[in-house]
Amino acid sequence: NLRATLKYDGAFAVVGENRTAYFGSSTDGKVYAIDTKTGRLRWSFFTDGPVRLAPVVSGEKVYVGSDDGLVYCLSAEKGTLIWKFQAASNSRLIPGNGAMIYDDSYNANPDSVAAAIAFLEDLPGEPWLVLGDMGELGPDAVALHRSMGELARDAGVRTLFCIGEMSRKAVTGFGVGARWFATKDELLAALLPELQAG
Repeated sequence: NLRATLKYDGAFAVVGENRTAYFGSSTDGKVYAIDTKTGRLRWSFFTDGPVRLAPVVSGEKVYVGSDDGLVYCLSAEKGTLIWKFQAASNSRLIPGNGAMIYDDSYNANPDSVAAAIAFLEDLPGEPWLVLGDMGELGPDAVALHRSMGELARDAGVRTLFCIGEMSRKAVTGFGVGARWFATKDELLAALLPELQAG
């Protein structure tokens, strides 16, 4: 029998930053920002599911996860949506050796890859990205794969590993720091020592 390792919903978890208290509600699925000096509501934002854990505030952004499977990035000042990311498709977070692997391996498209790159861009540390081919893109496939490499480079991704014929174009778009591999075994042989080195 599996036992719960975390207890949720006993009370709303609150974080504070710049005279503002932020918390999510598991009752109505909203994120709230309260002025700590006046007690007035500064803004609220609806997600599509209960919010059970405290938001994370970093700079001018608030990050929050919801039971709807999405991670939301909101403006700390206005509560407007900056981006949202489908984190629960087939994804896992795997920590180890000072690295965090975000496994979001499924049939991706340019929008989902762009959202994943935006997610990496806002995380601390040194982002690496492993990409395979995106399917069913029609005549724009070459340009779209190249643009993903350019987008990753411009977002500050340090290293790009690619597999799949079309992903050669992402390597070209990224430039220095990108490598293409013919097989999964070759990719893993290059990647795993880097992770083990921490």
